[in-house]
Amino acid sequence: MRGRLARAVGGILLGALLTYVLLRSTGDAGEAVSRIVSRVARTSPRYLMIGFCLFVASQIMRSFRWKVLAFRRDVRMSASIPITAAHIGLSHILPVRLSEVALLGMFRYYGDLPVGDGMAMVILSKLTDLLAMGVVIGGAVAAGLSGTPVLAASILVVAGFAGILMLPWLLEVSYRPLASIFLRMRLGRGGVRWLRDLRCAASIKGQGKRMASAMALSVLAWGLKLWMFSFLLMAVGVRGVPLWKVFFASGFMDLTLVLPVHGLLSLGTAEAGWAAGFAIVGITGIVEEGFSVHLLWLSMAIFLMLLALPFLASIRGLKAPLTDGGEA
Repeated sequence: MRGRLARAVGGILLGALLTYVLLRSTGDAGEAVSRIVSRVARTSPRYLMIGFCLFVASQIMRSFRWKVLAFRRDVRMSASIPITAAHIGLSHILPVRLSEVALLGMFRYYGDLPVGDGMAMVILSKLTDLLAMGVVIGGAVAAGLSGTPVLAASILVVAGFAGILMLPWLLEVSYRPLASIFLRMRLGRGGVRWLRDLRCAASIKGQGKRMASAMALSVLAWGLKLWMFSFLLMAVGVRGVPLWKVFFASGFMDLTLVLPVHGLLSLGTAEAGWAAGFAIVGITGIVEEGFSVHLLWLSMAIFLMLLALPFLASIRGLKAPLTDGGEA
């Protein structure tokens, strides 16, 4: 408990520090805040609506992926969609990575999904996310560049698809040696839980079609989400940025949010990741625009989370299980 509290406080302080440093890099911090607020107030409704629709579509793809990855259960979309919206909203709000814990709790409480199956589902979703990001970003870079980067991006795409095909075998093969190492090291409850979760995830042997479907849904979800950032940029007045650069920088930013500690509402840490991602592809000076896009993205995530809460309440009020199938 103390460790989580310390990480939460550390994340808040880190986010506040990064926010101040980034705002100061554009001149006076107070004036920068005023310009950001003004930019958000002048947001283009048309581009914002397109970005919002893409964000909703990406959440629906993720919701359907939960259904696909629940191998021993049939998770209904009526539960998966609001749970996904609440999970994504919490991941934006909380200063530590507790949204996965909340996700497991929601699937257990609202969908009667056993914890072991839920944890395996989360592990597999993270793996497919990483592979899908490689495919989407690699494909975007390959389409936007020529020469050596195209070869590297193409390798990334091929590796992503090969990884998902080999994933069941890799999980099965790695479980026993890792279990032996962990037991020798006596890592305690945390190690035992990790091994249990890995064993649940390794049980996907023979589920090649489902894993291929999950990978396709992950690619669609990431493509829609990264495309959303392009329209949010245009909504705040930034035009003419090549799509592959937006995909790369946005994907880089999202990877920084995987860290166990980040700022409250992800402020500061998300902007720092975005600025670094754009700097890698040769674009600088859009710090304030990054804050504006983040505020729009944050608002959409919280809006969908609040919209999902009444549905979750009504689901539990039905007093009926929303999953079918055997025990884990």
